[in-house]
Amino acid sequence: MIVIGGGLAQAAELYLPQVRAALAASLANRAYMLPEIRVSDFASEAGIIGAACLCRANGRIRV
Repeated sequence: MIVIGGGLAQAAELYLPQVRAALAASLANRAYMLPEIRVSDFASEAGIIGAACLCRANGRIRV
């Protein structure tokens, strides 16, 4: 799965069909399943939430 977040998530409808088509074309001759591409529910906060989760998983912060 590919998750798009941040500022790109806000304009996904403008480019997501082309991204899906390009990915399908680049993987067409390979034995890979196409990954699902989704827009994050957290939009512009996705990066900071991901960073906090990573720190928490590494025991660096307590949430």
